[in-house]
Amino acid sequence: MLGEIVSPMPPGKEEREPAAAGQQPLVFAAWNTNAAIRRESSSGGIFTLLAEQTIAKGGVVFGAAFDEQLNLRHIAVETAECLAALRSSKYLPSKTGSTFAQTKQLLAAGRDVLYTGTPCQIAGLKSFLGPGFATLLTCDVVCHGVSSERMFRKYIAALEKQHGAKATALCFRDKSSGWKNYSVRINFENGSTYRAPATEDPFMLAYLRNLCLRSGCYHCPFAAIPRQGDITLGDYWGLDLAHPELDDNRGTSLVLANTEKGKESLAALAGAIELHPSSLTQAARCNPSLTRPVGPSLQREEFMNDLDALPFAELRIKYLMPARPPSLLRRVYWRVKRLLPPGIKDYFER
Repeated sequence: MLGEIVSPMPPGKEEREPAAAGQQPLVFAAWNTNAAIRRESSSGGIFTLLAEQTIAKGGVVFGAAFDEQLNLRHIAVETAECLAALRSSKYLPSKTGSTFAQTKQLLAAGRDVLYTGTPCQIAGLKSFLGPGFATLLTCDVVCHGVSSERMFRKYIAALEKQHGAKATALCFRDKSSGWKNYSVRINFENGSTYRAPATEDPFMLAYLRNLCLRSGCYHCPFAAIPRQGDITLGDYWGLDLAHPELDDNRGTSLVLANTEKGKESLAALAGAIELHPSSLTQAARCNPSLTRPVGPSLQREEFMNDLDALPFAELRIKYLMPARPPSLLRRVYWRVKRLLPPGIKDYFER
């Protein structure tokens, strides 16, 4: 057995009503037993296991990948060797293109399909397809929101100017210094590399401070229980509080099995997955996007106006680079911000 059905987090002032009985997910802390795949993944490497499971059945996996111009698009993958492009978090809107129609054709031909994406993309796919596809497995991610494309392009242009070359590859979640202290890594055509901790990189600072998310993300109806996918994947932030005995700083996934199909898919991974029962209450404590959308920064409107008006260097100084090294209080805040009430967050993010 995978575990017992858990009770949802009691609804608070900013939280949605829990799902109806029978819709509650099974919740786990999990990781891939393949240490190399776990190391290359944003958290615990569970997506790769699900994808390999689908490919082993002769199926097709859809997920988001960067092209040579660092445009993010959904693509189809049919071999395990091609899965690397779909691994790791990307905090941008992905163009799904014709992948909904491709999925429908594959399912009609009896092929297995794993389709991964943000909750809104999975909701869109389900609306497009309608019910009745037994060989479809859907997987949504715990989504903080997606960044404005304008912000990303301005950021990349500034780095390309600094390095004197075109950016050719990007990883938002380099775990060389550990899962919790991840860095942004960008490679350039001339062989140079940019690397910065997420707490110092201007793009990640703007993203995590809710300065540059698309406007609809602040009102997302899909940041809620029940989730849209058969399985939900994310980082198990707060693992040190919920399950300190599991915390090795190598990356642990938060996994929700939301449907019978999702539960069966996870059960079939026995032997390749470390799966530890948890609860929605424990998981949502440091992963609020499970149950509600994030709110905009108090500076969001001003920031977006200045995004077009100011050179990137000035934008960075005005909003994203403290004039002095962060105080001990602010460093502590960065570690516990997910646990704090909105009023205290507003003070630090002004």
